[in-house]
Amino acid sequence: MTRVISDQLDKQPQEYHRQLVQNLIRKEKLRETIIVSTNYDILIDNALTLHSHEFGLDYGIDFANATDRSYSQPEQSIKLYKLHGSLNWLYCPTCNTILS
Repeated sequence: MTRVISDQLDKQPQEYHRQLVQNLIRKEKLRETIIVSTNYDILIDNALTLHSHEFGLDYGIDFANATDRSYSQPEQSIKLYKLHGSLNWLYCPTCNTILS
């Protein structure tokens, strides 16, 4: 499933996601916006990380391997909640943790 989605994402333009982020930034609304997604894909993640020098991403969960400062400073991060998980996360059934 991951390979099929990844192949399709490489073929399709991600312009709508970038436009959404750019519009929110231009209107100075991004920091107060909470994005909720049921998609596994990482299109919105990628659009947001184009501006990662300005902020981090707060997925609303604790990653077992989180060393990035953006995870430890959620007030400096954009909230992106992915209800079904994400293609760039790994779940360990042995220790019941999620890795980014």
